[in-house]
Amino acid sequence: MNKAFYISSLVLSVLFSIIVLYYIDSVASARYMNWYSGYYGSGSGETEEAGLISLFFFLFFIVAFLLGLIKIKRVTNRVLSIIGLSLSALFLLWDLVMLSSPSSLSFDEVGIGFFFFTPVIMAFSIVGIIQSNRFKRQGVLYKQKVESDLLDS
Repeated sequence: MNKAFYISSLVLSVLFSIIVLYYIDSVASARYMNWYSGYYGSGSGETEEAGLISLFFFLFFIVAFLLGLIKIKRVTNRVLSIIGLSLSALFLLWDLVMLSSPSSLSFDEVGIGFFFFTPVIMAFSIVGIIQSNRFKRQGVLYKQKVESDLLDS
């Protein structure tokens, strides 16, 4: 089951990066579309839409890392799940700040950070898939083994 969450997280992170690029372009063009005519568009509608979509992705990433932390008892997965939870929570907070005032903080300013967040999620998802397979293979033997402070390979 955790493997399915990590695979879904990998696929959704690729999809999220495409969506982020689309909305960065959309909000930027909405903000500066009528710049030459003297009208300054805020792009707050597109920013709010992008923020709500991002909220879904961040909540999914938090759930995936939380389940990985609870279910997979390997040191490497625990460390990466804690880091992934922390990063996802920070970006969720950033998204909520953007949603609280979409006319002041637009998605084309915040989306760059979201775009650089997606490769981290991709990497953590790949490691999560590998750790899930190893935990499933080792099963009972690993649960009975005394854990060390070193990261498992």
